[in-house]
Amino acid sequence: MHKDYLNSDCRASAHTTSYPVDISKLHGLILMLLLTFSAINTYGQIGPNCTHINASIGADDTARILVGELVTNALQIQAQGDSLTIEILGSYGQRILYVQNVGPGYEIALYACPHLGRQLKVNVSITGGTGSTCWSYLTFKQGNGPAIPGRSKTVYCFDPLVKGGHIHDVPPQALVPCRGAESATFVADWVTPFNCDPAELGLAGNDTAKIILREYEAYDKDGVRGAGYDTIYVLRLPQITVDNAFCPERDTVYCGVGAR
Repeated sequence: MHKDYLNSDCRASAHTTSYPVDISKLHGLILMLLLTFSAINTYGQIGPNCTHINASIGADDTARILVGELVTNALQIQAQGDSLTIEILGSYGQRILYVQNVGPGYEIALYACPHLGRQLKVNVSITGGTGSTCWSYLTFKQGNGPAIPGRSKTVYCFDPLVKGGHIHDVPPQALVPCRGAESATFVADWVTPFNCDPAELGLAGNDTAKIILREYEAYDKDGVRGAGYDTIYVLRLPQITVDNAFCPERDTVYCGVGAR
């Protein structure tokens, strides 16, 4: 190291450098930060996720769909404190349904027969939100088949209904989706006999001889079968005893000739 440098009396000094500030650039930076935070808040909101649904039409011509089936993440949206707005549009763009503030358990019920074979468009958004939306298609099918409500009747063993025929002389009505009610067709009898021996039953006796399940069927236009059963309870005649038998002689007074 140089000798003159070692013997010099120089002292170290601190130097401060200042730069001019551009106010316009500072304002731009602040605006950019605000927009960034706003974007984070917007994109942090979970948006709905729609899925296509092919819903079955019931015997009452109505299709029922839960919002949780239509929007696959409806539970997550509910957990973040939001609700959904649902809009269903017909094939010509006409509004069929519009509901707000609904959650995953809300049931959408539509009279579906006029829309059979057509696509309805479903639009979903967060109620009052600014996040993303989704859409899907809703179609319908006659997948459940006809419904045949069952009937019942109690008869004695000599009643003609035991051998065949219909309760009240008419077959049950089959409710066929989008076709109304029509008479069901008899299929077969399914018989369950009952033992009447008190010793075997461990009871005082059993007046039921058998139970007949009379099966009926019907088909929809797609060939889907529906079945139903009428129940016929067949009773035995009661045992003849002194208490339930009527003897005319017991209550008759015979008077001899010349009696007064």
